[in-house]
Amino acid sequence: MAGSFSLCGFGGVLSARFSASSRRFSVSRFVYVSDVTMVSRNRGKPKLTLRDLSRIAPTDEERKAVRKALRDVESPITTAVLGASIVELELETELRNRFRRADDETWKSLTGDVGPLSTFNQQIIAAYGFGILDDVTRDGMDTVRRIRNAFAHTKTLFDFDHELVARELKSVTLPKAKSTLHKRLVRIRRLSGGPREAYAVLCLIMALELLNKRNKRVKANSARARVRRRQKYIIGTIFLLT
Repeated sequence: MAGSFSLCGFGGVLSARFSASSRRFSVSRFVYVSDVTMVSRNRGKPKLTLRDLSRIAPTDEERKAVRKALRDVESPITTAVLGASIVELELETELRNRFRRADDETWKSLTGDVGPLSTFNQQIIAAYGFGILDDVTRDGMDTVRRIRNAFAHTKTLFDFDHELVARELKSVTLPKAKSTLHKRLVRIRRLSGGPREAYAVLCLIMALELLNKRNKRVKANSARARVRRRQKYIIGTIFLLT
């Protein structure tokens, strides 16, 4: 006599079979399907800290609001920080799916103040090591990171038209092969629409590349539908900015 059961939750699905003759359970698979990357909202955990505010996983509506703000805000500092946050969110999602231990507490330790993935730079390096990023996307994210840091830590006011910011955008690495990504990054190097718009579009392009990779990886139809919705919204925002 044999039977099977499935347990859903804790970020995945556990399927197991039971054999009466051998009186043994055999676990067939564990699949991590959630794309929540940060602190869960309803886990009954201790009260949130101030740092946790930046780690709460946004809803789809909140994601849209951030992208809309990126398009509409006039403050260069706000543009720099919001643009990078869009990239970081998608990067953390991809990274978390590569870890066998991806529960909230473990992830909080990995990305906490002294964790090995506590900074954008560390996450980029790890993603490159895992093969999530290639040379082009790694360099693109490094460009986003350097520009974000310049604005976030500045002691004076400057804008995206500063020659050093423009120079950084003009030096974005291009893929060797002609592709949609190549065409989009050429526009970045030309500062099409202006340097501020070029930076915002670069952030969206990097996020889109991660979503494209995720769309190929996920198998559940519901998860793939969520990814495709985000892909379409980002593509639409890119068109509005260019």
